[in-house]
Order: sequence, then structure tokens, then C-alpha cells
Amino acid sequence: MPENTLVFTPDEAGKVKTKRLTDVYEFTRPLFKEEDICNCVTEIDIIPFAYVKILAIHRHRFSQILHFDAVAAGYPTLDSFKHVLIKKTPHSVNEETNVWHIIFELVK
Repeated sequence: MPENTLVFTPDEAGKVKTKRLTDVYEFTRPLFKEEDICNCVTEIDIIPFAYVKILAIHRHRFSQILHFDAVAAGYPTLDSFKHVLIKKTPHSVNEETNVWHIIFELVK
């Protein structure tokens, strides 16, 4: 993937396009920075479905993700949200694992 690309599930893609999803968590440190424009693609298609402007990038520990974050991302519980996040990475995850919270806005 090009370095200015965010990858979403097909369900998340629909939420990005309708502005119901405006942030994402990644286990890999992003190569882009705030103010960059990024391509949005799905796990199954490399053609961008949208473009977003990066507003902020914050590094946290996995243990610092809160129930509020899960609800904002559309998940009913913190455990269900963390489970989905863990499925996105082939690496081992524990409570001290770094995770990057990327906040964006849809630009087109």
C-alpha cells in the first residue's frame, strides 16, 4: 500500500463515506502526518473509495482505549471493539502495545 493510505473494512467504508466514522486505530505507526490527504481503500479493493485529511495522530497504549472510543466507533462494548482491532493485525497484542489513534475528516 502507498504510505498515505488507510485501510477499512467494507462496513467501515460506508461509515467513512457518510461521515459516521471519523477516526481509526492502527497498530502500525503511520508514515503520514497531520494535514496530509490520505487515500481510503477497503481490505478487498485497492481503488480509493474516498480521501480524508488527517486532523490528528495520537499514540496510546492498547489499555488506554476506552468504552467511549468503542461506542464512537459503532461497537456496543469495549471488548467487542478491542476484538475487532486485534483481528486487524498479525502481531501479538497486549495491554502495553502501542496503538495510534488517527482522527480525520472526509474531503472527497
